[in-house]
Amino acid sequence: MLKVHAWKRQRDIFAAVARFRRVATRSGHKVSKTNSLACLALWWVCTRPRAKVVLSSTVGDQLKNILWPEVCRLHREAAFPIGGKLSADYHGGLWFDDDRAIIAMKSEDTKPESFAGVSSPHLLYLIDESSGFPDSLLEAAWGNCASNGTIAAFSNPTRTSGWFYDAFHEKRGSWHTLHIDSRESPNITGEVDVPGLARREWVDELATAFGAESPTFSVRVAGEFPRAGDCVVVSLGLLETALKRDPTQATPGPLRLGLDVGRTGDDASVLCAARGNLTLPLRETRGREGDDLAGWVLEQLADLDPRGAEVPECRIDVIGVGASVYDHLKHSKRLQAIPVNVSTRPMDPEHYATTRDEVWFAGAEFLKEGGTLPPGDTELQGELTAARYAFNGKGRYVVESKDTMKKRLKRSPNRADAFNLMAYGRGSFPVADIAGWMAAMDAAGVGVSRELPPRAHMRPPSEREDDGDDDTYRGRY
Repeated sequence: MLKVHAWKRQRDIFAAVARFRRVATRSGHKVSKTNSLACLALWWVCTRPRAKVVLSSTVGDQLKNILWPEVCRLHREAAFPIGGKLSADYHGGLWFDDDRAIIAMKSEDTKPESFAGVSSPHLLYLIDESSGFPDSLLEAAWGNCASNGTIAAFSNPTRTSGWFYDAFHEKRGSWHTLHIDSRESPNITGEVDVPGLARREWVDELATAFGAESPTFSVRVAGEFPRAGDCVVVSLGLLETALKRDPTQATPGPLRLGLDVGRTGDDASVLCAARGNLTLPLRETRGREGDDLAGWVLEQLADLDPRGAEVPECRIDVIGVGASVYDHLKHSKRLQAIPVNVSTRPMDPEHYATTRDEVWFAGAEFLKEGGTLPPGDTELQGELTAARYAFNGKGRYVVESKDTMKKRLKRSPNRADAFNLMAYGRGSFPVADIAGWMAAMDAAGVGVSRELPPRAHMRPPSEREDDGDDDTYRGRY
């Protein structure tokens, strides 16, 4: 009737929902999840008297732009008229004169009492993006299905906590569980060709971008939960949340720049720009010396701010060749060049071993506070989720070295470094203090060098101090 030729694992999903009252499916990407949910919703409401389906998702945009349009498409293209009053907008749902309905609710706008307030002798809750779905709403649905309702939950397994995670672990006895690896796609196994589903080329691209052993590949392709031992600075759950944010709703703010300078001829130099919480597409160049690279940065700034109305802060990693770029940019009136030496004492030495550790966690904090990521930049995504951390003997965060990350990624994480520099020290470097400190440096004949701690931007040379923990910094970069 719906003109859908289900492939093997899709048939497994349909059979499970028909047979079991609690079904949880974890999967990689591109395995017909959206199509399966839409098929289930229409099948259920068309085959049971007074049936109701509650269709929900953690992310409203998923419901609005992906899931509900698929319901509308299947309804429109069905082999026989399905009938009912179908709204083009998910808020209106699909209603029939005999009280059957598909009701769409996004989780962030729904209270537990509303979620549990749907009444039907044949009730089906279909929950998409379940890894982040509120426990309170699941509990409301569970209570409402006590007699004869069914709950079917679907998600990429991005989080290692919450009821969806528990469904595959300590609460497994209460759920019928399914696991679908993206490499089971019919386009890969040869079962049938289905446009839009995972192909071998896509799997290979993710393996290249993130690493086949990375948590991101494990979740997005293998459909596995992140391992408990993976202490990553930017978790996949945090990354997914940032990617789902609507860039048009980002909090506005002044232009900020972060510049990571390539250390060898084949390394890219990357400039990251952001306005408030909106991260703009990253820009990169290769094979430029200090003065040439400084000129390129000013060209990019002219493109970002054609009227020259802003004088943005530009944080520059001054290790190695970055010092030359800073020396050329520090005299520019178009930007405020701020040197960052990642090998020195951090602003918060209680929690971080070096400035590099602090810079990495600044990027994570930017995302936690509502920051966005440029869509489609899989290299940046892979680099952000690749960084792992541990703790030193004093309980400080220590992010693994750049060389270690480079070996695993097969490239230098320059895009992530530029992003983190952009996010570092937001609002904590008053320009007047920097200018005063610069003057003190010039008067003392010291200048900015890689021996100066980053917090020295706020202190004259005589006030610099050594915490006696120099060994922390050796061999880290």
